[in-house]
Order: sequence, then C-alpha cells, then structure tokens
Amino acid sequence: DEDEDEDEDDTGDGETCCDCERNSCNNGGGNGNCDKSGASSESVCRDFDCNAFCSDANYTKSHVAVLFEYVNTNDEGANIVASVNAEPTLTAHEFTDLDEWVEALGRFETALLPEFTGNAHSALSSKDAKDVKTFVERGGVLVSATDDFGKNHDFMNTVFGWNTRQYYWNGFQPAQQPGADGTCFSAANGGPATLDDPSSTIWTDGRSDRFPEGAEILYSDGGRQIAAWRISVQQGWVYMLAYD
Repeated sequence: DEDEDEDEDDTGDGETCCDCERNSCNNGGGNGNCDKSGASSESVCRDFDCNAFCSDANYTKSHVAVLFEYVNTNDEGANIVASVNAEPTLTAHEFTDLDEWVEALGRFETALLPEFTGNAHSALSSKDAKDVKTFVERGGVLVSATDDFGKNHDFMNTVFGWNTRQYYWNGFQPAQQPGADGTCFSAANGGPATLDDPSSTIWTDGRSDRFPEGAEILYSDGGRQIAAWRISVQQGWVYMLAYD
C-alpha cells in the first residue's frame, strides 16, 4: 500500500492548482498549467504559446535555459544571450554542460539552442533526447538557431525523429508568410515584413520529405527556402530560426 501511495504521489498529473513564483502571470490568468519536473518533482508553471519567449507586459520575467556547450560562446552564443537579456521580460541562464541543461529543463518554460559548432546530437543519450522531447510535449518552448553544417537540424532530428536538412541557396530576402498570423511574429504584433540583411544563405529545406508535417512557415521565399518556422509538439512548441 505504501508503494502505491508513493507511485500516486509522483504522477505529476497537474491536480494541484498552479501557484508559482517563477514565470507566473501577474494577473493570475494566462495559459498556465501545472506539471512536475522530472528532476525535482516540484510543481512548475509553464505557458504554452510564444509569449514564453516574446515580450509581453502581462507576464513576469521569463527564464530561458541556454545551452552553452557545443557553441561558439564568444560570438554566436554571446550574441543570442545578449538579445535575450535585452528584452525587459526575459533573462538567460547559461549551461556549459549538455547533461546539466537537459536535467534543468523541468524548471524552465523556454529553452534556447544557439548556433552549434560541435556535434551536440552525437552527445545526446537516448534518455536525454527523450527528456528534451518530453519538455516540449508538456508545454515547453524550444527555440533553435541553425548553422552552416546542419548540426542544429541534426539535434532536432535526433530528438523528434524528423528528417530536416539545411538548404544552400543565394539571393533572397525572407518574407513574412501566412503562418506568422496569430503569432508574435505577425504584422499585428510588430513582426517585420522581411528579415533584412541575412549574413548567410543556409536555410531549412522545405522539400516535402524533409519538412516536418504540420509545421507552420513564418518566413521564407514562398517556396523551398524556409528561414523561420514553428511546429506544435503536443502541448509545446519548437521554433527554428533558420537564418544567420
């Protein structure tokens, strides 16, 4: 009987009302949900939409878990952390160890992958990959940059079982697409009509056998060159910022 009680206590099924100091809504509303961190079994609040990483005055400051292993911390990594911290409602937490980053995900509603310079996907254990996927499925938001050699795409493929690939092409300025409507990238929410002056020509390949089914295109050339996209994974979201 004692064992049964212990198992029931560890289910984390959200029966307890959310009352979180971390990442709770100022007005007590929003898209919050109760869940339990696999690492600490504490109740945590997460919101399930792009407000998790876009500024919104209705929310307290959101904490973003940034992986700082396998990235150029002096350039791309530092730039993306500075961008996060420049937002008044966001603060970045840097993790220099992949395993520690994965273990900490249950205490965050947003995780961020800068441009990889190393093969992070090769270092992922099967448990780590499952834990990252579970983080998103339970309502987390995972945001990833991309790189010249497909290392970020490889990481996402390892976690989610996709077949995404980078696509090399020249000479286009990514334009906002209908998939941005209703998101924090929409024109109504101040999203730019085009992504100006990208310094690279590495995109996500929009070919049907390489682009995840159900993904929404935010910016592209209107065809195969996808510069930014998102996809819902159960209760959470993955955002790929596939341009430099």
